[in-house]
Parts: sequence; structure tokens; C-alpha cells
Amino acid sequence: MFEFEVQTPPHVRLRIGRLHFRTWRSHIMVLPKWHRSPELIYAVELYDEAEERSCGQIGAFFSQEEAEACRAQLVSEGRTNVVINMIAVYARVRDWQFDR
Repeated sequence: MFEFEVQTPPHVRLRIGRLHFRTWRSHIMVLPKWHRSPELIYAVELYDEAEERSCGQIGAFFSQEEAEACRAQLVSEGRTNVVINMIAVYARVRDWQFDR
């Protein structure tokens, strides 16, 4: 398995098989055989700019393209404060511990 992810400029992750390299805490590690990578979902949410927080989720999708299509439809209907939030979903806590 080969995986490269830029979460934010200071948070870059590279995975080659069981080797896991990243730019934050625990820079290099060997993942156990039982480790499962998270699924990524894209949540379309209403955003309150005054309070700088999400006001609720409208829908969630497995692909960014579908989330963008949903957001575009809502913007065309007149909703202006619609954002897409990328969320990693883990099956188990022990998988999550390697990415925190």
C-alpha cells in the first residue's frame, strides 16, 4: 500500500506498506498488521461566520466530487454559508491512536 496525504502544510503523512512516516509526533513507525486506515467522508455543513463554528450537517458523502455537487446546488439555491468538512472515520480506537 502506498498513501500520501497533506492534511495541512505542517502535517504531511506518507505510508508505504507498514512503514508510516509523518511530520508530527512519532515521525517514523511500523504499523501493526491489524491496523486499518480510516475512511474519509466529506460532510456538507452550514457555517456561522459570526461565531466561527458549524451549525449543523446537511449531508455526508464518500467522495469529494459528490460533496462539491451538493454544495454547488445549495449555493445556487441561495445558501451562502455552506462548507465542506473532511472527516476521518475509524473502525477502532486503537487504529485512531496512530493518527492522532
